Amino acid sequence: MLTNILRVGAASFALLSLTACGSADEPRPPPPPVEETVFKDVAVTPVEKAKDVQNVVDEQKRAADQALQQQEQ
Repeated sequence: MLTNILRVGAASFALLSLTACGSADEPRPPPPPVEETVFKDVAVTPVEKAKDVQNVVDEQKRAADQALQQQEQ
């Protein structure tokens, strides 16, 4: 029984040791741009939506500032 455990342990250690060895010499290709992946909706769309909302808020601020200036005159 003990020898079986030792054999399994030794075999597991040997397999783990071999799988840890890998070829790190080959460089990985660069990842594609986010716009060309499935994450486009998560990464790009919210940023564009936030910019659109900011433009609306900026326009409302300009209109309010202009109305205040007209009332002061």
